[in-house]
Formats: sequence, structure tokens, C-alpha cells
Amino acid sequence: MKVSVIRTRIRGVLVPKRAWARESTYDGDLAISVTRDNRLNRLTKTARLTRGENERLLELLDVNLEWVNEERLVLTGFEAHTEAGQIIDYAQSWLCLVGAGRRLKSEQDQYEEERFRVAHGPRLAKSDSR
Repeated sequence: MKVSVIRTRIRGVLVPKRAWARESTYDGDLAISVTRDNRLNRLTKTARLTRGENERLLELLDVNLEWVNEERLVLTGFEAHTEAGQIIDYAQSWLCLVGAGRRLKSEQDQYEEERFRVAHGPRLAKSDSR
């Protein structure tokens, strides 16, 4: 499934929702499968975001689907990072926007759209009914 992923945490700390539109977005193919994790010595449900055949962008372990609608879904789990020669697991959530190249609107964009709607709403409604 082609998605754009926004990571909602940095090193396990939640990024404020209003800042999500400014976070890096990763575009790729999302796949979820059960795999053997040798480090954890068990099976784990893993979400992988890849680009092309061999380029792995992100990986989320012990993944759970928190919610889904027609254009978005949220996956939670943990990401493994290597720091100072040790592997550290951080809690992570991915906001997945269905379709490649999708982005969240910034607060400024939302404000401008609302302002435009309020100022031009009645005229737009009349032209749309034609």
C-alpha cells in the first residue's frame, strides 16, 4: 500500500500535534508481516516502509493498528536505534496518509482556508450549484 508516513515521536517523546505538518514525511510502500526477530528471540509483527525493491526506509516492531479511516491510519510499536554501539528501543507511532506524496496542512494553511471560506462562502456555494 502506498503511503506517506509521519513519525509522531522523536526518541520516544511525542511531538506536539500542531508540529506534525513540519515533520519529515516518508513516502513508500507499507507492508505488515510477522517475522522472526533474532535480537528479541521471538516472532514479532513488523511494519516496513520501503521504496523500490531493496531500500528500507523505516521499520516498526510489535506493530498495532490503532485506528483507520478511508484516508489515514495510525500504527504504534517501537523502533530500534543504534546509539553508542547499543541498540535502544523507542516507542513510536506512525500517522500514515494513504497515497504517496500526501502531506498534512499546516496551521497557517488551515487558517487561510477557513478565512477564505468565511469571506467567500456564500458566493462559492452559488457558483457550485450551477
